[in-house]
Amino acid sequence: MKKKIAIILASVMLTACAQPPKNVKDQNSSQAELNSSLQSREQSESIADSKAEKRVVNKTVSEKDLEKCVQGSTDIILAGKYDNLKIDSNFKVIANAYPSDYQASVPTDYEKNADSVFGSFLPDKTQGYYPSQKKLHNDPNSDDRTYEYSNTLKQGYVSSNGTVAIVEKEYMNKAIYGTSVSVTETRNLLMPVTDDRLSLGSAELDIRDVNRQTDEILNLFSTCNNGTVFFKPYSISTIAEQSGETLAFMHCRREIDGIPVFDSVPHINDQFLEMPIMLGPVLAFNDKCRAVQMNFSQNIELKEKKDIKEILTPEYAFEAASKMLAPHLEHTARFEELVYIPIIDLNGSKNRLDVSQFKEVMLKPYWVIHFETDWWKEVYAAVDAVTGEVCYVNNRI
Repeated sequence: MKKKIAIILASVMLTACAQPPKNVKDQNSSQAELNSSLQSREQSESIADSKAEKRVVNKTVSEKDLEKCVQGSTDIILAGKYDNLKIDSNFKVIANAYPSDYQASVPTDYEKNADSVFGSFLPDKTQGYYPSQKKLHNDPNSDDRTYEYSNTLKQGYVSSNGTVAIVEKEYMNKAIYGTSVSVTETRNLLMPVTDDRLSLGSAELDIRDVNRQTDEILNLFSTCNNGTVFFKPYSISTIAEQSGETLAFMHCRREIDGIPVFDSVPHINDQFLEMPIMLGPVLAFNDKCRAVQMNFSQNIELKEKKDIKEILTPEYAFEAASKMLAPHLEHTARFEELVYIPIIDLNGSKNRLDVSQFKEVMLKPYWVIHFETDWWKEVYAAVDAVTGEVCYVNNRI
C-alpha cells in the first residue's frame, strides 16, 4: 500500500542543508540581546530617516486597530533603513484578519467520509465509482486505515488522518513531485502577476483558467468536509518530471477565519523544529489545462480558541527580523504576511515527524517575511506575533 501511496503523494523532506547562522534563534544569547534592544524602546518611538523625517514604529496593535495599522505598515517599512535587507518595489503587508490561538487535532477516523469524497471526485458517465468494491488497507506500522477507490479513469485513496489523493490512471508514475523534481518556474499568486500565461513545454496555460478550476475543486472538497475545511490557491509552479512530462502544480493553503496556515516546511531538523510537516493541497495540471492529480494532506479539526489581546505590528516584527539576521545575510523582502504556523509539543524529542503522528497541534500567529518563494526553495523569517521570537529558514542552501 505504501508504494501505491508514494506514487501520488508528495515527498516533503529534502536533502540536508547547511546550518543557519548561529545567532538565529538562540534563546540564551541573540534572542536576549534582541529583546533588550527592542524592548528598551517606548511603546511608540520616532526614528529619523535619511530625509530627517519621522516615522512611527508602534510595538503592538489590538484587533480594533489592525486594519488601520496594516494600511500604513508598508510605508513605515519602506521608509526604514536596514543594513542587511533590501525591499522589493512591490513589497506589501498582508493581514486579512486578526488572529487567535487555536488548539487543533488530527482526525483518526476520516476514512468514514470516503464515500462522500470519492462520490464527488471519481464518478464518470459510464462506470461510477462502485463503493461496494472499495478496498480497505490497514497499515501494520500504525493505526492508519486507507480506502482505495478506482473507476475506468481514476484511482484514489483516503486515509483515516484526512490524507486524500486522486490521480488519473494515465498519469500514474508520471506525476511525482518531491525530492527528485525540477521546478523550472514559480509564480506566487499573492504578488502582482505581470504575465497571465505560463509556459508548459510546447504549450501555454492561462493562469486565470487554472485558478478558476482550482477554486472549483477546492470548493467541492470543502463541501465534502461539511464546509469545515477551506483552501485558497497560493502559487503555481512548472515541473519537468522524470517521466518526460511537464506539468503545472498549483500549491494551495488552508485558511482559518481568513488567515492562511503556513506550510513551507524547513528541510532540515534544526530549523524551526517545532513546525510539523503539514502540506496544503497540491493539484497537477497537464498541458491541456486538465487537473490530472489532486493531493490533500492531513486534515485538522479545530478544538479550542483563545483570544489574543495584542500582537506585534508588522513593522516591529520586520525590524526584529532584521536585527536578528544582521550581519549574516543580505536578502530582498518580497512581502510580509500574518499566518498561522502549526506548532507541536515535541517533549524533548529531536525527530521531525509528520503531523499525523501527533494527536494535537497548536496554531500560533506569526509574521512571515518572504525573501524567496520558489517551491521547495523558500527563504523566510518567521516572527512569533506575540513573543517576537525570530526563526530563519533557508531552503536554498
